[in-house]
Amino acid sequence: MKISTLILCTLMILTLASCQSTKNETAITSSSVNGVIDTDEYSSSTTYDNGNFQIHWKVEGQYLYIGIKAKTTGWVSLGFNATSKLRNVDYVFGWVSDGKTSVSDEYSADYHGQHQTDISLGGKDDVTEFGGQENNGYTVIEFKRALVTGDTFDANLTQGDLSIIWAYASSDNISSAHRQRGYGQIQI
Repeated sequence: MKISTLILCTLMILTLASCQSTKNETAITSSSVNGVIDTDEYSSSTTYDNGNFQIHWKVEGQYLYIGIKAKTTGWVSLGFNATSKLRNVDYVFGWVSDGKTSVSDEYSADYHGQHQTDISLGGKDDVTEFGGQENNGYTVIEFKRALVTGDTFDANLTQGDLSIIWAYASSDNISSAHRQRGYGQIQI
């Protein structure tokens, strides 16, 4: 009797433990930042430049997830809190070179849009996850960052309209001039 009760209790504990493990795995994989923009992965999207630049986004908890797809094999960028003067803009640049994806958290302090890494200005890199790929003449970059990072060189992103600037280039060198750029607003 004691052995059967012990076996039954052990089986119940193992069953509960496996249910808990499955729940945690599901929560961890709820968002995928892998360089592939899947159907229904993002709650919102818009296009610019006659469909040549796509932005997909969603907010989950304290994080903003962004997916960019542009008709280029060069860099792509998205700037937050953008104005027509390009000053105090929080940028994320991404590119794929030789199959390796790179992302840079940047800031523009002047009126000409010259940008530097947050780290070189004394801030920190607040892109917590990223992925990307080039395929058939398109670059896809996905990234995740906190809505509020606490970094002086990052915009605090709050619910509502967010002014953006987008751009892309023919080169992977983010110091090279953009091929196309524009402004817009997204609702987060």
